[in-house]
Amino acid sequence: MPPKTAGKPGGRSKKDMLQDETTEKVYRLYRKNLQAAGLAMPRKLIEKFIILRDEKTPGNLEELALWENIGPEGMKCLADALREYDYKYLKEVHLWDAGIEDEGARSLSMYLINAISMRTIEIVNSKISPLGCEFIGQIFGIGSRNFILSLKLDYNNFGDAGVELLSKGLRLNQTLFHLSLAFCGITGEGARFIMEIIINQQCNIKDLNLQGNCLRNQGVVILFRGLMINSSVVSVDLTDNQFGEEELVLTTLRNLVFTNKTLKTLDFTHNGFYETGAQFILGFLTEKNDEGADIVYAINEIKLPEKISRDTLKAIEKAIKDNKKLRTKGKKKKKGKKKGKKKK
Repeated sequence: MPPKTAGKPGGRSKKDMLQDETTEKVYRLYRKNLQAAGLAMPRKLIEKFIILRDEKTPGNLEELALWENIGPEGMKCLADALREYDYKYLKEVHLWDAGIEDEGARSLSMYLINAISMRTIEIVNSKISPLGCEFIGQIFGIGSRNFILSLKLDYNNFGDAGVELLSKGLRLNQTLFHLSLAFCGITGEGARFIMEIIINQQCNIKDLNLQGNCLRNQGVVILFRGLMINSSVVSVDLTDNQFGEEELVLTTLRNLVFTNKTLKTLDFTHNGFYETGAQFILGFLTEKNDEGADIVYAINEIKLPEKISRDTLKAIEKAIKDNKKLRTKGKKKKKGKKKGKKKK
């Protein structure tokens, strides 16, 4: 029997030791940058690094989660350290009320554009203006090396100018699955830039959250027309967008439901829909074609305001359920035909 080879100290592989060393280097440079700027390390990061630097259970910084104001300079201190060592282990960034502003977004973006491990970015209520959106857009544009799946920029009031600059990168992107721009001050003018993002043939966005903006009727119609071309979006949240049962909105919605084959959920709560609009929706959900057969569509749920009568809401829910059964039945028939084919 061959002699046993001596294991590495602590049972750690060379790869583990290298990862720990990289994390330690990032920590030391981050601390040095903070000292030079006259800043203190956020409490959450102090606690995080104590755990990661424990000799018994060393680890890597895979998630950055902060719920305190670190400011643009504080963000720069950390982002510069991450970029210096091309840190490859950070997967998620969650910044809420961090106050990083545009300069902080610039520093973070310079790291993220090449962060191959990154999957989730959340920069919420952190004073990002259109300039910051330009930097964030560059993370997703030509030359980026990341595979980011989720982007959330809620409660940053960058408006139409911000979403225009953001769209320059996002309309070229193929990896993003979840996009949330809730309460960002986007109006009907900004809707066309969102449309430019989703009409990209290689767009893979599945969840689109535009809650709390001000798209109004004009913007919603533009968005619906973009969704008619899109083949990836599954869920759209348009809660509280100041639109309602105008004729063009309703007819475009009907066309969207009959055209799009992937869209499953539409949320219209806290908007101007009343009994008349709800009855129109119920009408086309139970519509039949020229041969008198039911028209099958992909939609599984349309959420409407509670001010609509309960009977109408129940009828809409039933119409969608019945249609779903037809869709399922149709799929089973197709499978049955394939199985029943005889070999020649």
